[in-house]
Amino acid sequence: MNVSQPTSPAKSILCVDDDADTCELLQFVLEEYEFTAAHTIDEAFRLLESRQFDLYIFDNWLYGGSGIELCQKVRRAGSATPIIFVSGVAHNKDIQEAISSGADKYLTKPCEPDLLKKIVKELIN
Repeated sequence: MNVSQPTSPAKSILCVDDDADTCELLQFVLEEYEFTAAHTIDEAFRLLESRQFDLYIFDNWLYGGSGIELCQKVRRAGSATPIIFVSGVAHNKDIQEAISSGADKYLTKPCEPDLLKKIVKELIN
């Protein structure tokens, strides 16, 4: 008798970036995960309120707000869900602000796909 083990559902990622191409690229790189993309801060807020994710990827600058605002909202809600910033902004001030707001990692664009995969795996697997 062959009894198969139930497979656990894929971990879920919310990517918030105003550039749709960046979201598509990240989804391709992280293909083993359930991937949801948002392109505005309002869309991101709606998704954050409607469901739980296993990991967040935020850009620093967004239409209508910033990844810092999203990060602060997640942390104020008491969530310990890992947050990675993937941003074209590489100024020390911006990086420190993201980390101080509760981000776990900050990568600059373009980020190395293997490094992103490794960090995601460390944070949610």
